[in-house]
Amino acid sequence: MFSAAATGQGLRQPGELGEKGVTVTTQGTAAGLVDWRTVERLTALIPAGPSASRSARASSVAVLRRSAQEAPAWVARITGLNRAAQQVAETTRVSVVDRAGLVRASTRALRGLMEQVPAPPASEAIQLVGAAEVAGAMSLLATRLLGQVVPGP
Repeated sequence: MFSAAATGQGLRQPGELGEKGVTVTTQGTAAGLVDWRTVERLTALIPAGPSASRSARASSVAVLRRSAQEAPAWVARITGLNRAAQQVAETTRVSVVDRAGLVRASTRALRGLMEQVPAPPASEAIQLVGAAEVAGAMSLLATRLLGQVVPGP
């Protein structure tokens, strides 16, 4: 399986440096309701996608990259949103990733969204339940999606 997604190198933990050297804090946000290290461990158990030969993978990646490059022009032609489509074409980075890469990117994007939502502090038990819920959702989605657009960092 291949997907167009922004890739990440694992999840940031509270107290670690995030983007642009800013310390990551999840306390007081919805991201603090989840034990992200547990999410990472649980999602590592998600089965790999279907196997394919090296040439089939290379061909699929080439088609996905070409399609992603051509998509803004099609959107502009169909919708008339020429300026917006041009901005997308000039600023979007496409990464073709396997299932594990899709899960990492999706989890990172979800955490980034949750860091913007205020929430009360959570107990360790609540964080573990949250981790199981996030990992379960990622498992369900990762085995059923053929592709996805994930906002990058």
